[in-house]
Amino acid sequence: MNVLHLISGNETGGGMVHVLSLLNILKEEINTTLGVFHDEEMAKRARNLGINVHVFKQKSRLDLSITKQIMIFIFFIRMEPELILLHNLSVKKYGVRG
Repeated sequence: MNVLHLISGNETGGGMVHVLSLLNILKEEINTTLGVFHDEEMAKRARNLGINVHVFKQKSRLDLSITKQIMIFIFFIRMEPELILLHNLSVKKYGVRG
């Protein structure tokens, strides 16, 4: 199973700890990737744990062109996930109901 976890990536508190703990366990059982919008502390810690990380570069918080990057990643470059998890409000604005 392919799972993509999207989170802004600039978290340093409970949200970061929760998602990294979850992915650290799941990586042994399923193909999981952490997609972040900021290559900061969370991405660094994820890489140190051996978690797949992909950075979607965003020019500003209001840069909606990131949706195209996510779509290209999902369907053409890396994976066709069976599940996409959106982990915080800043990421949920890019979500689409199916």
